[in-house]
Amino acid sequence: MEQPDYKMIEQAFVEAGTAAIDALSQSALNDIYAFCFDIDIEQGQFSIAANDNANYEAHCLAYEAEWGYVASEDRGIKSVRYSADEFAWFACDCDKLAKVRRLLDDLAQQIYDYLDEDDFADEALAEVSHIEAKVLETAISAIHALKKPMKTLNQSNDFIAFVTQNDADNSALKGLMKASLGEKAFRKLFTDE
Repeated sequence: MEQPDYKMIEQAFVEAGTAAIDALSQSALNDIYAFCFDIDIEQGQFSIAANDNANYEAHCLAYEAEWGYVASEDRGIKSVRYSADEFAWFACDCDKLAKVRRLLDDLAQQIYDYLDEDDFADEALAEVSHIEAKVLETAISAIHALKKPMKTLNQSNDFIAFVTQNDADNSALKGLMKASLGEKAFRKLFTDE
């Protein structure tokens, strides 16, 4: 399988992130504690999401009222606090975001076609895993490159920016969070992980 242009993908992540930060800085969110890239390489999907403490607290109250679950007591990686699906703000469908989605959708199709040709051979699966890891690595590099523009956001004291995968297991999410935040910040935030 032909290797993707990782520099182009990273640049697309940065451009989409910059556009999202510009839009988010003009939104009603205050005391923002999380900004993330949510990536599903196999499905070719990408979103940018953020949340603030007021929306998180309201979401926790709704969980407790509806299901009796005290979401605010759970601060793990897969908790409501860090689940992009539960966030209050999602980037609009701007051209920059659409570009990343097209790149990932094309990559997902190439991966599917490649695996289908090789009947999911171990060698092909290993190559696809390597490609997926490199794409996630470029997303993390892009998150790091966006630290300066993120300073324009109304951030909480415990603000974090990270890359996540919607369908990843706990171990994979830990790896993404550690790479996004750094070991020291990860340990400080996720004391039970």
